[in-house]
Amino acid sequence: MNAAFKDAARTFVHAAFKDAALSFFRAASRALAALLVVIVTVFTSPPAAAAPRVTIEGLAPGAPFADVLRREAESAHALAATWYHQDLDGEVKIIWVAGTTPPPEFRVSVPAAVAGLAVPERGLMLLFAPSLGSRPDRLRPVLLHEMCHLVLGSRTARAELSPPRWLDEGLAMWISGTWDLGLDWRSDDASLLADAAAAGSLLSLESLDSGFPAGPFFHLAYAQSYSFVKFLVERHGGEENLRRFVRRLASNEDVEPAFRTTYDLSLEEAEQAWRDSVHPAGILGRLPSAGTLTIFGSVVAGALVFGRFIQMRRRLARPDPEVATEPISVSAHDDVTES
Repeated sequence: MNAAFKDAARTFVHAAFKDAALSFFRAASRALAALLVVIVTVFTSPPAAAAPRVTIEGLAPGAPFADVLRREAESAHALAATWYHQDLDGEVKIIWVAGTTPPPEFRVSVPAAVAGLAVPERGLMLLFAPSLGSRPDRLRPVLLHEMCHLVLGSRTARAELSPPRWLDEGLAMWISGTWDLGLDWRSDDASLLADAAAAGSLLSLESLDSGFPAGPFFHLAYAQSYSFVKFLVERHGGEENLRRFVRRLASNEDVEPAFRTTYDLSLEEAEQAWRDSVHPAGILGRLPSAGTLTIFGSVVAGALVFGRFIQMRRRLARPDPEVATEPISVSAHDDVTES
């Protein structure tokens, strides 16, 4: 009896200890998992963006619009810094330019359609009143666009080479959600690219490394930069791969090896795949965009209608040949007055 009691007690204690140990192990595992989640979140989440000091030049002191610019610039910095995981140190200067010509010390030529210009090495941006005054809805995206240039410049400041211009502009357009440069009905980048592809006028990415061409190809360079970055995001690893590419450039890797390591293909291969997506093979690749065809069709239809209208006017102006015209004779009983 005593032995049986001892065995039962021993079994009970053993079972209780085992259950307690399992419960403790499960609780410790859950606590450790929660701790790991916190650690991963802290070290992988983008840091909270510390707003830089924003100064405004070109506006009267105390002007209400200056406060609007400052607030919008701080919001733009928060968005850009979060995307790049990089804050701007020090001061951001915004110069409000009343005309279309930058101050002489900048020595740059700016097309009339451009609303902003960033100078990352000096931590400043120029905003052009004529472009923004007629389109106040452009202020926020233009500020974000230019702020992206400043933040990327800060992110890659220690690298020997600046990022390719197509990447700099393409990222700024992708993050700001706009690339509108006052192109009116041609503001659809897909139409612009389709027309250039059909005409065999697409520019090489290599030609857009250090600068953009002037003249009629200026807008095309922007459209291509945006389209290629969009292509990388949608088909090659999303925004996170773009960030990895930027990080490699910031650590002083050259563009080609950094791109190949990130995307597991060469920049030339990626460009060709993008060109194939823009310019399909066969007869469809030789056709202009649907927008251009629609406008061309409208012009032709309008010309035909106008030509028909002119033809009808001319017919109405001519006498009908089937109606006889006889001379008028004067009889004796007509009242004729001679002078």
